[in-house]
Amino acid sequence: MEDKEILKIKLENSYLRRVLKSNNTLNKLVYRSLVLYFVILAVEVNQDTVLSILGYILIATFLFLIEAKVLVFASKILRFRKADDV
Repeated sequence: MEDKEILKIKLENSYLRRVLKSNNTLNKLVYRSLVLYFVILAVEVNQDTVLSILGYILIATFLFLIEAKVLVFASKILRFRKADDV
């Protein structure tokens, strides 16, 4: 029973890592296209508004990355706890 739980945690961790790696490449492309879009907007529209929106996007991106790293770290802690219990 415990071996199945450890295997399940390992599968969840590997899936999470794959998702984060694939999302990382996708996030870079989306982030670069958004930055380019807002730079073009900044030239044509009020620059303060565009820069504040860009700042919010940067903050949201960093919060997402921090949350992803915390999830990976938490899953490692859980895996080590499960391994210690066995």
